[in-house]
Amino acid sequence: MADTNTIVSIDNNQEYTRYRCKCKDVFKYKGIAYKNKCIDDTTDSKVGVWCQTKDNCGERNAATDTYWDICNLESTFTPFFEISKRGVNYGHNFYLYNVIGIIIFIILSVSLFKFIYNINKLLGLIFLSNIDLLATILNYNGGPYYTRMFSFNYSEDFGIYSYLSKILVNFISISTIFYIILYHNNNKSVYIKLIISIICLLFTYLIPNKFIEYIMHKSDSFFYKKNNSYDKFNIKYYLIILFIGMITAISFILIEHFIVINLIT
Repeated sequence: MADTNTIVSIDNNQEYTRYRCKCKDVFKYKGIAYKNKCIDDTTDSKVGVWCQTKDNCGERNAATDTYWDICNLESTFTPFFEISKRGVNYGHNFYLYNVIGIIIFIILSVSLFKFIYNINKLLGLIFLSNIDLLATILNYNGGPYYTRMFSFNYSEDFGIYSYLSKILVNFISISTIFYIILYHNNNKSVYIKLIISIICLLFTYLIPNKFIEYIMHKSDSFFYKKNNSYDKFNIKYYLIILFIGMITAISFILIEHFIVINLIT
């Protein structure tokens, strides 16, 4: 008889899974039927909380010829070549939502850059060098209400498209840093340029992204403890968490601008 003591079942309260699939109403695992549940087999810590999915959506289990996906939308990292090799089938309107998400990200990035650049050129350039922070903030839980519409913006979890998107965002950030160092400070010594490059790299890559994610998750947990009816995928709460992430990112950008401008002057 299969050992089911290692299996934890959890009520499935989410409409969609990581890849916008839908869980089966009833599925069997190790001889046990689970109804409206996601399960966590503690003998396989790499998978996490998952369910079998409908309509051949998600990742295929060749041994059982079934499909499954992770219930938790805050998906674990999976390299794009692994996803391609597994042959993941994305769910309802996944690509459509992400095309819309990319368009929104581009419009928002260009609009904010032009607005800030017209006020202060150096501050605008520093914002552009931190464009990955905006992508990180928008990508929180993939977007509002289970859409996963920002999954491709700054992630490697969703195949070649999201991987290329992350490369593009990083390229824009690094190119802007080089521009700030080489051209905006062309009359400064090599030591000043080196210090500015270290500061820009610290405030662009090494510190902010994980810190912003941490702040947003902590805010999420705080609201959940304070409000039993809290739904982090509700548009209202998503915007609140988004606002907290934006304030954190703005703080990093202003600190970076303050340090750089003092080095220049």
